Amino acid sequence: MFLDLDGRTVGCSCFGHILGTQESYDFFWLAVHPDLRGRGLGKQLTARTEEAIRAAGGHRVYIETSSREQYVPTREFYLRIGYQVEAVVEDFYAPGDGKVILVKVV
Repeated sequence: MFLDLDGRTVGCSCFGHILGTQESYDFFWLAVHPDLRGRGLGKQLTARTEEAIRAAGGHRVYIETSSREQYVPTREFYLRIGYQVEAVVEDFYAPGDGKVILVKVV
C-alpha cells in the first residue's frame, strides 16, 4: 500500500495473511519519508493498512521488531496506536537482540 502526498509517494506499508491461520495477518513494513515524520502520516497509513486487512477478513494483526534500543521509538509508536506486546523472544536476531512481537485486534 502506498501513501501519496502532492503527487509523490511518501510512505508505504506491506502486509500479508499468515498461512495456516484464519484471521491473522503480518504487518511486515511501515515506512514514511524521514522529512515528513511526526505529521501523522504513519498513523494514517497504519489505519489504511488495518482497514485493508479487515476488508480481507483479518482480525489479528502481528508486527515483529527488534528489542534493540534504536527501535524504542518504533515500539512506542505501535503501543500508542493500540498494539500490545504479545511476546519477546530473547536473542532471536543476535545475542542481546530479541524479537518483540506486537498484536492488535482490528
